[in-house]
Amino acid sequence: TTNVTSELEQILIRELNITYKNGDTEITDFKNLVVGTYQIIIERTTDNFVVNFNAENSKLTVNKRNVTITVGNYIGEYDGADHTASWELTSGSWAEGDTPTITTTTINEVGNKISTITSFIVKDGQTDVSGCYNYTVVAGNMSVSSKNITITTDSNQKVYDGTALTDDGWTISSGTLVSGHTATVTITGTQTEVGTSDNTYEVVIKNASGVDVTANYTITEDLGTLTVTQATFTPVVTWSDT
Repeated sequence: TTNVTSELEQILIRELNITYKNGDTEITDFKNLVVGTYQIIIERTTDNFVVNFNAENSKLTVNKRNVTITVGNYIGEYDGADHTASWELTSGSWAEGDTPTITTTTINEVGNKISTITSFIVKDGQTDVSGCYNYTVVAGNMSVSSKNITITTDSNQKVYDGTALTDDGWTISSGTLVSGHTATVTITGTQTEVGTSDNTYEVVIKNASGVDVTANYTITEDLGTLTVTQATFTPVVTWSDT
């Protein structure tokens, strides 16, 4: 344009229509350019002139958008449910029209986890533009503590008769099971000889799907006693005068 007359400059300005091209492909929507580097050719077109600017070193670079996502914490007692960490965009922003779908860590058993992002998807309408973002995660912590219950077994006693003393009675005397959970208690205590022993048991707790979840409970034992006492023997004496 260095030799264009002043009058021609005014015509170009007045009648200006600028087209940007990436190679032979016209660029009409800069917003939806994906991340990358583009060779740019600019055509200025008027009714009377077509002026091409084909600068080999002219580049358009589209960089990834930087965002920071902070993932929340969770602390609770075991309740058999899934608990998913919340998230919040704490730095940067989404491009206009972009919609994020982000999933985070889930915890549903006793233990500890780092809460972080497990899936990061961003779409512009139906177009996946996730690759146009750099995301940084500020992780959180998740912790589920065990549920406390106490199981009490019955006590019983009898006079020695040579057979085993057992008692299958039991109750959950403190705390409750999670809704939908069932406990199967097998009494193992037994006492045959004269003496006393604990009325022991074994327990398995299952959820509504039949999965063993016993490990998510802290169970306190309140054991009954089984007592066998000595039998009383009265001898019978028979006298003879012979």
